[in-house]
Amino acid sequence: MQKIIRFVIAGLIATMTNLFVTYALTDTFGIWYLYSSIGGFCAGFSVSFTLQKFWTFRHTALERMHVEAAQYFLVALGGLLFDAGAVYTLVEYAGSHYLFAQFVVGIFIAIANFIFYHMIFRGAPRRPFKTLWSEELGEWERGLIIAGGVSLLLVAVKFFGIDLPFHQDEWKTARFVVDPVGMAGLFHHPPLTELLYRIAGFLPPELLRLIPLAFTAGSFGLLYLIVERRAGFKAALLTIIVLGTSAYGTIAALMLDLDGAILPFFMLLSVYAYDRAREYSGGLRVLFLSLLLVALILGFLIKLSFVIVVGALMLDYLYERRRDITWGLVARLGSALLVFLAVLAFLVWVARYVYPAFSADAMIGHALTYVQGFDRGWGQIIFQTVKALLYTGPIALAAVVFFSREVFERTRIFNIYLGAGLIFYLMLFDFSMGALDKYLMFSIVPVCAIAAVALAPHLRMFSRSQAALLLASATALFALNFLPHDVLPLYPKAAWAKEVASLHWNILLPFFGGSGPMGFYVSFLFIALSFIVGAALAAAALFKREWRQFSATALLAVSLLYAGVFAEEYFFGRLNGSAPVVFREALTYIDTSDITSVITHNDIGAFELWQRGKYASRFYAAPQYEEAHRGIFAEHSGHYLVVGIPRWSDGSFYRKFFATCDIEFVTSSGVIAAHVYYCPDSDPLATQ
Repeated sequence: MQKIIRFVIAGLIATMTNLFVTYALTDTFGIWYLYSSIGGFCAGFSVSFTLQKFWTFRHTALERMHVEAAQYFLVALGGLLFDAGAVYTLVEYAGSHYLFAQFVVGIFIAIANFIFYHMIFRGAPRRPFKTLWSEELGEWERGLIIAGGVSLLLVAVKFFGIDLPFHQDEWKTARFVVDPVGMAGLFHHPPLTELLYRIAGFLPPELLRLIPLAFTAGSFGLLYLIVERRAGFKAALLTIIVLGTSAYGTIAALMLDLDGAILPFFMLLSVYAYDRAREYSGGLRVLFLSLLLVALILGFLIKLSFVIVVGALMLDYLYERRRDITWGLVARLGSALLVFLAVLAFLVWVARYVYPAFSADAMIGHALTYVQGFDRGWGQIIFQTVKALLYTGPIALAAVVFFSREVFERTRIFNIYLGAGLIFYLMLFDFSMGALDKYLMFSIVPVCAIAAVALAPHLRMFSRSQAALLLASATALFALNFLPHDVLPLYPKAAWAKEVASLHWNILLPFFGGSGPMGFYVSFLFIALSFIVGAALAAAALFKREWRQFSATALLAVSLLYAGVFAEEYFFGRLNGSAPVVFREALTYIDTSDITSVITHNDIGAFELWQRGKYASRFYAAPQYEEAHRGIFAEHSGHYLVVGIPRWSDGSFYRKFFATCDIEFVTSSGVIAAHVYYCPDSDPLATQ
């Protein structure tokens, strides 16, 4: 086992060396990415050989080093040719980011090298890999390695979106990272939020999405450890797969904000410490209780909504002790809560002096905006909640249909956390004024965990006939995306209800948000039929017990297909069009022209325009903003950037106004177009 751990650590060091050299040669010295990948491979290879020979296999003999070097060279040469060819194929033909390509290929080569190293170094045991796997590793270690490999793959896939443009609230965070002094006090959250992003200043802006992705990778590990102890290896591995492939989870993993990846990490760290503290006594119990306290404090110092985690843990503990609750127990819990709040208040007080830009008054004032008035927009709440459900996909049905008392006991903390969060966001406070779909990202981890634990006992391999039926059905379902579709304007929203009610489902549904994504389209017909198929499978499982295994496995397959279509549109947009592609083409035109001031639709491209000193303002094509935008447009003498997602209605002020403007540039990808307008003779005040 120690040898495996040393090999993994050495491989990670070599891989990081490879990535660092590749990035430095490409982005710092301007060398072509293919040459850079060769240089990175050579650097990683040198580090790998040294560490594996002298540390992993403890083979210090120098007599046969020339033979070992020759053998290692042949392995490296084959790996080098494979590396260059595979990286070139992934970048040029698959359209992946060069760092993603190098990461994936590097991991594959590292695994292959493990096998060859056993044959090269005399100090290594000369046994088949199958024997090494079964005899040197225990069941828990094998499960951990499998889960680690799956997690690495799921994280690696997300590199396809690592350089997506920042959107709306995201660009403000990116601007803070670039200019932390000038933007100090930007976040009306506890102080650790700004400090976290100040630390990220060493990263170039185009790689800032590595921050949430790193927290996502940590969440995979914590979630596996939590579920594995509660429900076993199969359920834990399935939880990672469901979370890692979920459309909602994919967007959250790359969102430059707090709710998608950072807060869930500290939630899972708290749950892990909570579980372990209850298992041990003595020194280990104190250790994990201390870890729990640290995790809760860090979570609170990032965002006040972390109170949901504290409440969920207390409710779970009280439920577990429900048969022997005494006033003494209540007093101890109350005392612990008071101590926690006192420590938290002290740290907030200290933060005002350590980090002067932090304002406790601004933090409290921001929190109170969700309490005042309570004239909440229920229509917006329902709309955003349905949107979150569509992001989650048919897998959510599994959390309901295959739910049982046993599933509840194994996932109790996730059920309580989910319930507490829904009450917090939908009932106790008014979040209808904000990006509720972003706040509801708290539900991703618990829903995926509950669904996976519920499904895991029922999953079985298909017979050939069942596999053929499922493959044909999945192909037909996927083919719906290639039917002709209409694109409706976002407003009036009543038109959407009318189209759905009339069964005119071949329309494209826009997905965009206040903290991303920039925007992509998915077929409503595909979405609706995916849920209908999922519901039919769920009904079959409910009414025919002998069908539960087939229904569970088929529901998982439909959910993975559903998530795959969302991920494809989010990353590439090859089915219906890519907003990032047309934006970058429009930005290239702006760079090569004499344009100096740009108002951008939906705040698309705000960060890139700000970097160039050309950002003037933004506008949202919503009916309630028309009068305010008339005044802004009347005072603006520059250009307008309009990436057409979502669409405008023909009778809207925005459609009529821009029809009077000059089109200086236009490009399109699928159904998404980008225009650069110049409106010197247009009068927004006269447009009716």
